[in-house]
Amino acid sequence: MMLEFSDKSHPNNMVSRASRRFYFEDCWATKKDCQNIVSSVWGDNGCNNNQFDVLGKIASCGRKLDSWNNMKRKQHRQNISKCRKDLKEASKGERRKIGKT
Repeated sequence: MMLEFSDKSHPNNMVSRASRRFYFEDCWATKKDCQNIVSSVWGDNGCNNNQFDVLGKIASCGRKLDSWNNMKRKQHRQNISKCRKDLKEASKGERRKIGKT
């Protein structure tokens, strides 16, 4: 699924350079966090089911999923960095061990 949204807080509601397309990844459908975000947006009882409410919910859902995705990517990058550091340290220890034999 692809959504296009812009930041409505931008002056004069003009589309800023930060506007971009949002792509929903199929694998997210199995993630509980993702399901909770979608449920919270679409479960909001304030919807009149008119065109503007639906478009607003789509945009809101996209923004929240985009934010969630950015947080997850940051966590993954941090985990990868930690694993690389751990691997480097383990490799140094192995080299020392080999040099002593």
